[in-house]
Amino acid sequence: MVLKEAGLTIIPVSRIVYRTRLGDVNPAEIFILELIYTFIASITGMISVALIHKLNLFDKVVLADQAGITSAIFVSYLFFT
Repeated sequence: MVLKEAGLTIIPVSRIVYRTRLGDVNPAEIFILELIYTFIASITGMISVALIHKLNLFDKVVLADQAGITSAIFVSYLFFT
């Protein structure tokens, strides 16, 4: 539920379509920013839930999961730029 409310958007198709309709030269240039903003909102939401429920954020599994997600976002950023 937190991920849904954080606005998890892998490919922001609707915003790209709006920019295309308005005549933008490069409507997909917002892709990287959308990916980064979605990542930050998702991480913030997951940390908030973990703090409220007093979950251990320094568990090996949680840290590995966060490191994997962070590295995937970073590799995507490098690939698309």
